[in-house]
Amino acid sequence: MANWSEFYYLCGSAAAGLTGLMFIAVTFGSRLITLEKLDVEAFFSPICYHFIQAFILCAVALIPIAGPKTLGGTIVLTTAWRFLQLVPTYRLTKAASMESKDVELSDWVLGLILPAAVYASLVAAGVSYLLGAAAAPALFAISLLCLLVIALRRAWEMLLWIATKVD
Repeated sequence: MANWSEFYYLCGSAAAGLTGLMFIAVTFGSRLITLEKLDVEAFFSPICYHFIQAFILCAVALIPIAGPKTLGGTIVLTTAWRFLQLVPTYRLTKAASMESKDVELSDWVLGLILPAAVYASLVAAGVSYLLGAAAAPALFAISLLCLLVIALRRAWEMLLWIATKVD
């Protein structure tokens, strides 16, 4: 895992910085969020959770005493939690699509379909680490980059949505 430390540091730093920027973006759009709206949990929270998961996984990968099995276990556990969160995200996205014309195909693809595929890939990477497979670091890196790209794309869409709604 030492060969990958710069990659983990770069991805983890990016994820942490982008999480902070999400707080700023949500602050700018805060008057668009009401108790009656489902937008936060359906659209904003998953983006932050992607960044936070990437940060946590990179941080664990950089712990000097954590080995491949620790990283594999952390990948599997965090990803299992994220898989479970797809169910309420689906329900909230469906409810939002009934209420508003703002829900598009990209919300379904980037919010549910691609994350599920990346989570499957992350679980495979975690299991690969647990089994000591040589492909584990590459599979983990690809999955991590895909997770970050999905989160970045969704964050961009969210910012464009805020820009069109703010007076």
